[in-house]
Amino acid sequence: MIKRPKICVPVVANNYDKLVEEVNLIIDMKPDLIEWRVDQYLSSHEVEKMTLEALKLELIKPLLYISNTLEHEKIGGILTIRGKSEGGAIDLDDTVRMMLILWSITQCRIQFVDLELDLYDHSKITEKDEILSQLFNEIVNEARTRNIKVILSNHNFSTTPLFADMIAVIKRAQSLRADLVKLAYMPASSEDVLSILAACQYGSTVLNQRMIALSMGELGRISRIIGGEFGSEITFARGIEASAPGQMTIEAMNRSWDTILMDEVPNL
Repeated sequence: MIKRPKICVPVVANNYDKLVEEVNLIIDMKPDLIEWRVDQYLSSHEVEKMTLEALKLELIKPLLYISNTLEHEKIGGILTIRGKSEGGAIDLDDTVRMMLILWSITQCRIQFVDLELDLYDHSKITEKDEILSQLFNEIVNEARTRNIKVILSNHNFSTTPLFADMIAVIKRAQSLRADLVKLAYMPASSEDVLSILAACQYGSTVLNQRMIALSMGELGRISRIIGGEFGSEITFARGIEASAPGQMTIEAMNRSWDTILMDEVPNL
């Protein structure tokens, strides 16, 4: 039997009323997890003109709604405020964004927080790099005190790194206390798809690291179905709208698991 990863569906609404409607529709899909893409929610705002306090005021109501609803429905939640450079919907200063992430995890009951690995700069070249690294550690520390699992993620929407480079990413994330490491890359060939799955398996079995691995786009779609066999613990399905290239519906994923990958192939 194929190993099924947990299915996570992102919420991409950009205002409160749409958020409530979308969450209720996604709950009916019966996912294992719901990811709130806060950057998508803020995409209808002029965030570059808003202070940190104004951003907090804008988010407190939906934060409490998401937290209370998921707890009531017994569905796990991921909080994500994605940066523009890795596919986010807003161009918010990284320092402000990390302060917002830190504040957000103190305001709600959530199971996971997603943090881009590259927000931590080992070289600490500038004062801003130093501040970002300090905030990075504060978020990880705060998450751990609240029993929130930290997903350290690395995305590339144009290419797939070499296998050795992906292993280096996993090891770097481990050094920064990742609970799960998420690799999400765009393939140029079927070999790229196999490479990310191999990196996931290496991370899971050799490095003993909990993993999420996704090869994006149409070419990488198969990774969302068979990733569990290579140690990927979570896959992402499309909700009202896709949040990344290649996302499928939960129905399509379940059909794949229940037929072709379960040897229930129709007679030829």
